[in-house]
Amino acid sequence: HCLEDASTCLPDSVALVCEECEEGYHLTNGFCEQISMCIMDECSVGAVCSDYNITHRLCICPDGTQGTAILNSGQAHLPCTTIDMCEEYGCHEHENCDFDETEINKRTCSCKAGTT
Repeated sequence: HCLEDASTCLPDSVALVCEECEEGYHLTNGFCEQISMCIMDECSVGAVCSDYNITHRLCICPDGTQGTAILNSGQAHLPCTTIDMCEEYGCHEHENCDFDETEINKRTCSCKAGTT
């Protein structure tokens, strides 16, 4: 992963010693090591970060929230937002919908006044 024309062999050395590395790698003691995208940029609070590839990270929002995204280095991860189950799924036409943010992935449908 050395940049071409940026590598040299030290005298009496079998290993290639790098002076510069390709994008997504950093130089450590003459060797190119992959940079963790999660160390470079974080995800929003509560989201789990994992390296997606050498230029992108994956921010995974917890269950019951939305905002999971694959982001380039330098792109900020927007905070995870609670999925409003009433907005997303609703109830039948003549029903009230109640959503409690503390109960993940649940909504309560109840009959409107005057209906059974």
